[in-house]
Amino acid sequence: MASPALASLDDLEARMGSVSDATRAQAAIDDASALIHDATGYAFVDDDGELVADVPAVVRAVCCKAARRSMDNPLGVVARSESISDYTQSLTFSPPSADVYLSASERDTVRRAAGLGRLGSVGVVTESWAEVASTSDDDIEAEL
Repeated sequence: MASPALASLDDLEARMGSVSDATRAQAAIDDASALIHDATGYAFVDDDGELVADVPAVVRAVCCKAARRSMDNPLGVVARSESISDYTQSLTFSPPSADVYLSASERDTVRRAAGLGRLGSVGVVTESWAEVASTSDDDIEAEL
């Protein structure tokens, strides 16, 4: 299925300022869009593979946030420590690459915007009370 971008370079630049590498920025937007489409079951794409007219603003914002995270932190550094005497530097990476990803809260946000959620229902089938009440001890013994 087609995976049209949920945000534009202009949307990303409005949130992070000028983008120095437009090709990389567009790839990050495309990756974030693909993740959102996957999380929402392509809820924002019509039968022709085009975006629906009413994509919620929060979906565009999440798309830009995920793309920006990849652009701002291409190494995926989440922690850094330095020492002065006998110089030491330590970096912690997560995720282990510059891949675009959706956080759990971002995934929940886009799923809610698509009308999906974590809650579901489970059908329960039981015997009707009339059937249970009409069963005699003789019927139960006959089944054994």
